[in-house]
Amino acid sequence: GYSNASGYNNLFAGYRSGYFNQSGFNNVFIGSGSGYTNQTGSDNTFVGSDAGATNQNGSSNVFIGSLSGAANQFGQLNVFVGSRAGQTS
Repeated sequence: GYSNASGYNNLFAGYRSGYFNQSGFNNVFIGSGSGYTNQTGSDNTFVGSDAGATNQNGSSNVFIGSLSGAANQFGQLNVFVGSRAGQTS
């Protein structure tokens, strides 16, 4: 939550978890780099190293597993479970 300015009700646990969050709220990011580029996305749950790492504005997503949802930037209402689930090459 290094860049958090007006976000609220967030839980960031892990090195650089939620690092760029500015105004996102109701997020749970657990794992190193989880939700790293999240800026305004809200109501997300990312669990695992780099889960949802490139999410910027996507909301209401659940990504569980290392690198799960790693390519999602703006998608909403997604559920990815498993290592690298939802990751494009």
